[in-house]
Amino acid sequence: MTKEIYNQIESDAAYIKDKIISYKEVLGMHELMIHNYGVNINYISVHLEVNKSMKLKKINIFIDFFQHCLFYFCKL
Repeated sequence: MTKEIYNQIESDAAYIKDKIISYKEVLGMHELMIHNYGVNINYISVHLEVNKSMKLKKINIFIDFFQHCLFYFCKL
């Protein structure tokens, strides 16, 4: 991996982490992984911690919303 790609992934990870923890529904996060498969081909996975009192349907709606936010606002 070239240094430029590594630096870009590090920068993206910091930006994504800041975005994730800005949502009030997110209590914590871990295991953030960004896989780069070429120009504009990225795969992101992360484990989110949410309040245990949240209903499963609300969690699912939040995750769908969150995925769209990452796609449109992070442009990854």
